[in-house]
Amino acid sequence: MPAGHILTEEEISAAKKAGFAEDTQEAFRLAVQAREKKWKEALSEGWVLPKKVGKCRLQDLSQDLLSEVLGWCHPLDVLHIARTAKSFRKFLMSRRSKPIWTRALSSVEGLPSVPDYIYCDEPRFVALMFTEECHECAIWNTDPVAIEEGIFPILHMDAYMRLCHWCTEFLFDVWDGEMFPEGLEAEECEFMIPRTTEPLRLDEREEAKRLGRDSDNLTIPARYHIASAETFQELYDAVSKDEDIPQFLQDEEEIWVQRKKHAQICLEFLEGQKSPSDPDQPKAESDDKDEQEDGLPRDNLLGLEIGPTS
Repeated sequence: MPAGHILTEEEISAAKKAGFAEDTQEAFRLAVQAREKKWKEALSEGWVLPKKVGKCRLQDLSQDLLSEVLGWCHPLDVLHIARTAKSFRKFLMSRRSKPIWTRALSSVEGLPSVPDYIYCDEPRFVALMFTEECHECAIWNTDPVAIEEGIFPILHMDAYMRLCHWCTEFLFDVWDGEMFPEGLEAEECEFMIPRTTEPLRLDEREEAKRLGRDSDNLTIPARYHIASAETFQELYDAVSKDEDIPQFLQDEEEIWVQRKKHAQICLEFLEGQKSPSDPDQPKAESDDKDEQEDGLPRDNLLGLEIGPTS
């Protein structure tokens, strides 16, 4: 009898009926015969023997099963998986995958809800709250190029974006008189457009370094989020009557106040996620000099083994 084999009750019973001791080769042979007989009876009744199963890959799972598995993952894990293969990206970045992101986000204690903002969806919100990368060029604050050029990602929480200096300069622009609707003064609507006063160009960064970021002699123009300004222009143009404009501005102001409150909650969450044990951890810059930096340690994909794509 093989070492370590433990006879079942059926095997012991068969061996006793045959008059053999429990530890003899003949007892084991009879027990095996009894087991084989039992299998044959099961097969005759329609049972199917299990096939040999190879390595299970995420790509081989059905979309329903994949949705169930990913719904239990951390949001950052879902984002990493979406970036591993084109098939995952196509599936997870589609509208039908929103329940997966919603369920994953709900598993993070204290995480604010996804903002009702045209330029922010679930994947972008996950990247905003759990990574330190630029949303446009994907450069990290620990990237050698970012360190050498000093173009660390800047947190623009009002616009729900994290952009490096280069991409911020591309997506934000100085008000030139045409950015806001004709007939409105800048002070009537500029506070409702996300803006930044960060030194972006090299000469501005050198001046800020020389004079100090809080110096009164530092002259850096305010740059406004171009896409948000264009959206505001479209909404303003859609107002058919001049007498409805005051109500429109009031409604937009209320929306902006709620957005600012939500952005502040997000900042508080990010502040709470900072690791107190690593004070030297590089942090992303913020677009508000009165706010603290909101960088997070770079996380890694944990607990999921992804097989080859071919």
